[in-house]
Amino acid sequence: MKKIKTLLIGTGNIAKEHYRAFSNFKEFKFLGVVGRNRNKLKEFAKEFKIPNYSRNIEELHSRLNPDLVIVAISIMNTFKVCKQLSKFDSKIFVEKPFGYNYQQTLKLNKLFNERKKNIFIALNRRHYQTTRTIQDEIKNKSGKRTVIVNDQAILKTLKYKFPAKVIKNYMYANSIHLIDYFTIFCRGNLKKVTSLNKFDKEPYFVNSKLYFTSGDIGIYSAVYDRESPWYLSVFVNKSAYVLKPLEKIFSNKKIKKKKIKFSDDKKYKPGFKLQAKEVLNLFQNSKHNLPNQKEYFKSVKLINKIYK
Repeated sequence: MKKIKTLLIGTGNIAKEHYRAFSNFKEFKFLGVVGRNRNKLKEFAKEFKIPNYSRNIEELHSRLNPDLVIVAISIMNTFKVCKQLSKFDSKIFVEKPFGYNYQQTLKLNKLFNERKKNIFIALNRRHYQTTRTIQDEIKNKSGKRTVIVNDQAILKTLKYKFPAKVIKNYMYANSIHLIDYFTIFCRGNLKKVTSLNKFDKEPYFVNSKLYFTSGDIGIYSAVYDRESPWYLSVFVNKSAYVLKPLEKIFSNKKIKKKKIKFSDDKKYKPGFKLQAKEVLNLFQNSKHNLPNQKEYFKSVKLINKIYK
């Protein structure tokens, strides 16, 4: 297979993590990097031996004609950059969120659908070994599923990192990872959502129940500005699977050890290496497990239903 010409947009910590993960596969060849800060950009290119760098996306893209563009930039710049890239033929792999709120995500979703072009979104918890293990364990179990998700965020500390409108819509940047578990594990379409608490006054606490056409049930709880763990529980028939923390799996049923390979989730940011392998599968015309804009928007619609 010929080398996959790759352009990286972003020079922050997440961009570095993606570079480390993709560099495990010799098929990817990083030809260029784009960033806003000239000095940081130059240092990044030197550190990772990337031959071309620029502050101008269109200039570098036109010059290199990459097969793949990886986007790992700030939340408020993602929308603009994705719109820019939508006119090119390159495959696009973008770090979540795919829009800082519902309206922005809807616009991008419509744009790529109208252009009949897929954009693939990095939801790394889909690629955790623990997530994959539960999927493998329950795929042939026919009973109804109950999926319980506990979410949390400390909003008060975010004012030093993000603008106010990102914090107001932080569920689209942060909770998307947790709420996406309902898209992964609950079958059928969403019928309705009932909420005991709404995200409308302090202290913020959200508690919702999701009903799916398959008969599967989702229970979502979120605690804000108070310490609380992220965790996931999946129940089907007499089997129970719990991720608490999300990188560790506990079950009342024996899980075959050969199914769990945690080494990559310890050496790299969890899920990133397997996620990069899925991108490689995409180029090799193999079956892959990358969510495109349509799949991603399923979870965005769940957020909108829970938090509106």
